[in-house]
Amino acid sequence: MTATTWLITGANRGCGLAYVKLLLAQQSTTVVAAVRKPPLSEGLQSMQQAHGDRLKVVSLEATSAESVEAAAAEVGRDIGALDYIVNNAGIIGTGELDFGVATEDQAAEPLESIERCFSVNTLGPLLVTRAFLPLLLKGNKKTVVNISSGSGVVTWRQQAAAASEPAPIVFKHGIGYAMSKAALQMQTAALGAQLKEHGLIFISMDPGWMDTGLGRQGGKICDLFKLRGDPPSAEDSAQGQIEVISGLTPADNGKFLNFHGEPNPF
Repeated sequence: MTATTWLITGANRGCGLAYVKLLLAQQSTTVVAAVRKPPLSEGLQSMQQAHGDRLKVVSLEATSAESVEAAAAEVGRDIGALDYIVNNAGIIGTGELDFGVATEDQAAEPLESIERCFSVNTLGPLLVTRAFLPLLLKGNKKTVVNISSGSGVVTWRQQAAAASEPAPIVFKHGIGYAMSKAALQMQTAALGAQLKEHGLIFISMDPGWMDTGLGRQGGKICDLFKLRGDPPSAEDSAQGQIEVISGLTPADNGKFLNFHGEPNPF
């Protein structure tokens, strides 16, 4: 198996931590785990003790250009090149899950929550990609994966808007999250078009509703997003994502795929 190096942001829990665990199980893989506060990431610390130089943990606040650039400089000094960037860090906002029908509350999501979603979910991946791009260009796979969500699929929202029955909603205050993920999909397609001549591949990835703290809060989530059976575990989703990512070709550039490798609409 060809040796590869992966950068995973938001690597301290959930799907990000599952990525790290699964990738380190591949003996030819080196992982850079980027988190806001490395000393608090006990899971990563234990993995680092077990895997030594194959796991590098760096401090990175995705909304701070200074922090991102410092992390890129550190990785450049210590590792030198990257094959994959997985922009996994993200937030939902300040709202709580509500599986009722749409109400006026959704339109009244606090502006600070919407701004925070865009800062972390949309601008954060852009900052990371820009800062680490020189290292990616030195790698072999040259792939950027932006972890998105079915919540950002405009087509599904349009279908809900045109339907005669009341529209189910995923979040009581979900406009900021949905808009930030829709914008992330545009970022993926735009950068894929702009940078394809350098051999880069950009995709958006829908990890599905996982059996994590968030995913467990709603039993209707699988029906809403037409998922297969019960929500997958973070490790099952991450395993599927890794398999899809490892098989990408230039023909996939700009696509929005789910963790089964199937295309999502935009």
